[in-house]
Amino acid sequence: MSSVPLQFIITIVNTPMCPNKPVINSTLPSCKVIQVGIPFNFTLTITQGCPGTSIIDHFRMPPINMFKGPLTQVGSTNIWTITETWIPTDQQIGSQVYCAVATDRFTSFRLRNFICF
Repeated sequence: MSSVPLQFIITIVNTPMCPNKPVINSTLPSCKVIQVGIPFNFTLTITQGCPGTSIIDHFRMPPINMFKGPLTQVGSTNIWTITETWIPTDQQIGSQVYCAVATDRFTSFRLRNFICF
């Protein structure tokens, strides 16, 4: 056992009036060949789950050398986009995993829906 104590904070919140989660989609096809050293871009589209909420961020576990652009609302709609840019290296040849989760704000912060591919 470790001698380092484990500490964490738990926040208890009321059940939201609208339990719908944000929905995350991407522009990626189910299988895509990407070349080493060539920049590759794709866009995530996040749709708000409930009226009166806003998407505040998206957290992700990307491959190395992938950079996210800003979270941008499309006009005054309930749709938000994020563009990811990746320049794979020769050490990354093979399958890679990318996972993301959207965070919205209603009356409190909530981790909501996620996508992995």
